[in-house]
Amino acid sequence: MGNWQINRFLRNFNLSKINDLEVFTTRTNVIPTGTSSGATTTSGKSGPAVVVGGGEVMFQFFGPKIDSARVREAMEKMTERGRIGNVSLVPGTKLTFRQDVGLMLQSVVINQKGPIRENTEFILSCVAQGSSTMSFRWYKNGYFVNVTKATRNMWTRLLPLDSKDHYTALLGINRANRLDEGIYTCQVSDMGIQQCRSTKVQILEVPQLRVDPPSVTLFRGDSLLIRCLSQDTDQRYGTLGYSWTKNGALFQSDPHGELWEDLYPDGSILKVNNLQKSVVFTCIVSNSVAPVSRSVHVTVVEPGTVTLCPQSDDFGVSWPASASGPAVLADCPKRGSGLASRICEQRDFGRPEWLVPDFSDCMPEEVIEIDNENKSTAIPMIPIITGYRAGGDAGSAKEKRIKKTKNLVTKRSSTIGTSKGISEIGDIVV
Repeated sequence: MGNWQINRFLRNFNLSKINDLEVFTTRTNVIPTGTSSGATTTSGKSGPAVVVGGGEVMFQFFGPKIDSARVREAMEKMTERGRIGNVSLVPGTKLTFRQDVGLMLQSVVINQKGPIRENTEFILSCVAQGSSTMSFRWYKNGYFVNVTKATRNMWTRLLPLDSKDHYTALLGINRANRLDEGIYTCQVSDMGIQQCRSTKVQILEVPQLRVDPPSVTLFRGDSLLIRCLSQDTDQRYGTLGYSWTKNGALFQSDPHGELWEDLYPDGSILKVNNLQKSVVFTCIVSNSVAPVSRSVHVTVVEPGTVTLCPQSDDFGVSWPASASGPAVLADCPKRGSGLASRICEQRDFGRPEWLVPDFSDCMPEEVIEIDNENKSTAIPMIPIITGYRAGGDAGSAKEKRIKKTKNLVTKRSSTIGTSKGISEIGDIVV
């Protein structure tokens, strides 16, 4: 049975519009020409189904709702005549008719207004009309999100049909972090038709703070300058508030002793004059998410009574001259995150020596990049944005970065790579 036969038959009933007519044959037995048997099933958005030779033929099409009565009339005439074109229907053929709402993806929304605060839950809702066979899929930045393979606590859920004939698909992330930021797309498929709609998720994270110097040794009477800085991105959603404490207690800013002031566009600076004893200064910065603090341990020694470990440039780090005692802190080599530490140990009187530094808190920049890529994906990501096809280039670039840092990574991830030959999907509406 051809599409043109059914199409021609339906048009005889003055239907205003017929789109995307398709014929599906299931459980069909081969029989001689001119004989058939079975039952017929129809839908307004799906179409009729006719049993041919002991099998069932279903056809579906799209048309205006106002034509539903005419479609039903056409199907009844079809069974009365007992044939469609050169295909015969067996006597007693029964007709069923199903009319579904045409696919319409209405909205993709977030349950919070403005940026999502780090470590809070957010839920994306995708609302659409369509048939009961409609399916939903979620993508982030054009990549499929499979929550069953996610390394973090994510979930999906499909809500039952509501009173307005809407289906709602949910995507939830229990503890948001900056890697969840991006464009989220809901793709809905129904009866061979696809529609997509997207929304942007922005994450407001706790400030990323650093102090300079991390620790310092000075002689009694010396002065000190401490800088407290955070990343510029922290101010995207409002200014930051800075404050200082001395040995855990707030103090008044004094031009003759301890003076602190805010920097533009971001940061704070503390000037300390005439230091007399060891002290811990702490910089505190806060936004609407949470306060963050970093401390500077200041060791004060008497001039001429203590021999310091000399200033040294070793292991890619500049170590300041320091007295024996607590570990000296310094920035990690090659812009790695964290802090390196090293102890100046007193071996004999007047003979301090530097011990081997401790880099256990340092994370190389290349490893951070790979770790972030893995954490930001729910599965080995499969791109399927309109106008682009997945290929081997992305995987090759990622493999190069892995080889570059193989001496730093102790455990290789099994979730790195892309798949080839992925089909394109419909337009993304942002």
